[in-house]
Amino acid sequence: MVPEGLREFFAVSTGASATLLGLLFVAIAVEPKSIVGEQSPVESRSRASSAYTALLNVFFISLFGTIRGSSLGVLPLILAAVGLANALSIGVKLWRASPRGSRVLSSGVGLWLVSTVVYSLELWFAWQIARDPGNTAQM
Repeated sequence: MVPEGLREFFAVSTGASATLLGLLFVAIAVEPKSIVGEQSPVESRSRASSAYTALLNVFFISLFGTIRGSSLGVLPLILAAVGLANALSIGVKLWRASPRGSRVLSSGVGLWLVSTVVYSLELWFAWQIARDPGNTAQM
């Protein structure tokens, strides 16, 4: 059960994430070839994919949190698993695209590392909430 005090937070979060999703679509529509095209750098595609996944994650969890009587149990668990799978696939793409001799840390790898940690934590807390939906201490 979502505590009543969090409803306003979820409403504002839903609006903010929807706005940022719209801006992401505009940015991609303005210059699609340089961001997500076949010739675009892997890091550019990775950033767009990571941003899209994160914003959809926040949007749907926040939207679901605004519904009275809803329980944030299974949805965040599913979205965290999808986000973690996306982060891991981005990591594989970045690994394959890096030069063989030098596997140096770049901004894309940093983004991948942060995403993996965040989605792992989200998965952990979603699991805790799904196991005991009445316990609001995890929220």
